[in-house]
Amino acid sequence: MGNRRSTCLIPHRRPAGGELTDEQETDNKVHRKARARVERVLSRMKNWKILRDVVRIVSS
Repeated sequence: MGNRRSTCLIPHRRPAGGELTDEQETDNKVHRKARARVERVLSRMKNWKILRDVVRIVSS
């Protein structure tokens, strides 16, 4: 079971030959900010793991 309060953010796609509404543009902006935060956290986690493994190898 997952967290029932979690939501999945899906960006709006521009329709063929059309434009996004102002509300859709705002939603996409929120999505970009949330995605950037998640990507930054995942990157930091990966970097810390790499550094931890290097320190472990050097210590051995």
